Amino acid sequence: MKNMIVFMVWCVLYAAMNIGSVAYACGSPQGCPDGSELTNATPLTSIITFGTNGVGGSGGYYLNHDGIANQESIAWTHNFVFDPEAFSITKALLTLNYHDDNNNDCKEKAEFDENNFGLTDDEFTLNFIGNSVLGSKDFHLHVSKNSTHLDFNLEAEKGDFFLDSSTLYIEYKYCDTPGPAPVPEPGTMMLLGFGMLGLAVYGKRRMNRES
Repeated sequence: MKNMIVFMVWCVLYAAMNIGSVAYACGSPQGCPDGSELTNATPLTSIITFGTNGVGGSGGYYLNHDGIANQESIAWTHNFVFDPEAFSITKALLTLNYHDDNNNDCKEKAEFDENNFGLTDDEFTLNFIGNSVLGSKDFHLHVSKNSTHLDFNLEAEKGDFFLDSSTLYIEYKYCDTPGPAPVPEPGTMMLLGFGMLGLAVYGKRRMNRES
């Protein structure tokens, strides 16, 4: 009889522990609403290429500081949508790819403007890889979680070059609402019921004996 009591008590405790652990899994991290979990979203990538006439096409847009009409600067916009809705931005990077005309002229310089917020009037020297005419430049940006687009402008400050492409890359987190809490398995509920029933029967028999 003593072993039976120990077994029934174990059934009740085991079932209660398992039910409690299932309920506890619904806790939410700091920052998100109750029941939500801060989760990494699929990064956003927006690529714009440039051609002879500006945005679109291929081959690069020719920028020249030596007075060629309408060729000294170019403006463009990256549009994007945070889906799911962003909770926080963890990384925002813009990469400009360009190439030289290979005329062995002076070192080219350009001025990059981010017209929404963050970087403005950032002058830089175009760097080319080894003896190649290809080069790239990265800009770390500040992006609001409510943003839907970013406007940029690049102006030739010295020399001439071709702007090939602009790539915007954004990493962010969102609040993920999990599905309904898992229902305890039937076996767990059976153990709980069996243990409680057994304890009730044992208690009643003991009371009858004492009376």
